[in-house]
Amino acid sequence: RPLREAQATGEVEKPRLQIQLTSVTNLHSTSEGAPNAYVKFAVGAQKARSHVVPNTYNPQFEEHFELPVADPNTQPLFISVWDDATQEPLGWFTLKLENLRRNQEMDIALPLAHKNDKGQWEEIVPRSSVVLIAKACG
Repeated sequence: RPLREAQATGEVEKPRLQIQLTSVTNLHSTSEGAPNAYVKFAVGAQKARSHVVPNTYNPQFEEHFELPVADPNTQPLFISVWDDATQEPLGWFTLKLENLRRNQEMDIALPLAHKNDKGQWEEIVPRSSVVLIAKACG
């Protein structure tokens, strides 16, 4: 429905986040061999999960997700990458949705972080990244 028509009838499009998960690059495994990777997304109580890409350090996904967003100014997108074989996290990233341009696709490579032996967050070296296209709508 055209925006002008929706505004005239008083209908307001609810905020949502569209995600096209492309790939994860340069993963590090917590066990022997390449991980069986999948990606989880969460905005508030809304969650989505990718399929598992087995036995690779550079999984390709090409999956689309759409999550409703209650308040894009305060709710971040939590992204985590997991190994399906061990159920161990391989990295995390938190994206502030307020940084996305409304109704405009943004190609993003997000550097993953993990907790070191002291429990402190640090970027994974060599760098691992989640590659996606994000679009804030509504």
